[in-house]
Amino acid sequence: FTKEYTIFRVVHRHSGSPTQFSHMALTWLHVSDFHLSPVGSYDVNQVLKTLVESVERFRKTTEWKPDLIFATGDIAGKGDVAIFKGGNNAPATKFFDKLLQAAGQGRERLFIVPGNHDVERDQGLVPPTFQTEVDINNYFEKSKCYHFLKLQAFSEWYNDYFGAVKSERTFPDKSTCELIPYTLRKSNEEVSLKLLLINSALFCEDASKDIGKLCIGRYCLNPLIEQLESERKKGDLSLVIAMIHHPFFVLHTLESIALKNVLASQVDILLNGHLHQTEVNFGELVELGSGAAYFSANSSKNAMYCRFDGKKIEVYPICYYEKSSQWSDDPNVFYKTKESTRSFEILRLRNSAAPDPVVTTETNGHPENKYGTSYQEFLIGAIVNVLATAVQCFSAKVIQI
Repeated sequence: FTKEYTIFRVVHRHSGSPTQFSHMALTWLHVSDFHLSPVGSYDVNQVLKTLVESVERFRKTTEWKPDLIFATGDIAGKGDVAIFKGGNNAPATKFFDKLLQAAGQGRERLFIVPGNHDVERDQGLVPPTFQTEVDINNYFEKSKCYHFLKLQAFSEWYNDYFGAVKSERTFPDKSTCELIPYTLRKSNEEVSLKLLLINSALFCEDASKDIGKLCIGRYCLNPLIEQLESERKKGDLSLVIAMIHHPFFVLHTLESIALKNVLASQVDILLNGHLHQTEVNFGELVELGSGAAYFSANSSKNAMYCRFDGKKIEVYPICYYEKSSQWSDDPNVFYKTKESTRSFEILRLRNSAAPDPVVTTETNGHPENKYGTSYQEFLIGAIVNVLATAVQCFSAKVIQI
């Protein structure tokens, strides 16, 4: 898209007056990588308890009042699917209910994609070997997709959790991608969104083995991208947000770059997790990676608020402070400018005379995980050698994830 247009629409409905269009701020909380366990340690319980308390505090005392919550995977820890079992007493259910209550929202305002820790690792389903992209597409088109069995506990919990508020909101069991049109109503205003949920966890085994092997399948994604393109040509101005657990460099070498380009053609904002650190990339596609809410006692604990006003997105990273047992400003993401928040233009709003986009990266650079550097190099470096470089430099740390 080269012409200038507004990607965020609010319809005002006033009795006796014509329909108008204007802008309204949309705020969301992006959280990821909780690594819950049925019997959590004092440390993980304390950190996540204070996250919930801080979300309520932010809502009551600051301008950061989330309309939506996006969770980008790794709800469970080390494939312990017991956290999805137990009905209303399931640890996952209890945690998200408390988080939503703190945000002043209901289950319909929460959106989740699975991560590598949410698969049942003892299923023993080895990922198929794909030689070409045609092989990947044939798997989804012609096979019975047995690998969805690895997400059975997650999908059953997902269907039960969201089915209580919306019966048609079910976890896809034959495709890795789902497009959800969503209308958010605030007072007498409506916000039109399109949410593209992408399951990158289908072929996960162990993080040390996953790099370059995780497939999405253009067979699953392309029809939804074509739908978005068609709707935009007809004048649909919805904001399009995609969610995925893994960053691009972890995806299969046959499709990782192509998938990025396809998403950039129609998606405005991409949310991901897995990195265990906060990373912010602004280019043609806005990429926002939330750090882990909890990984280990010694790792950083992160989350991210975002606000979009129709033209710019404001990012507010937060982190956990052990001494005060509170979540507050993360000073490390925008360290160079010493800012707690930063606002960026959505490049898609610029006209055709605008210069080529320049990708910028901000990261909190936690010393335990240098994925941020690898990711940036992947975006600007040699395509052919990137996986070899990533594996060589970071395999030792990936094993810990």
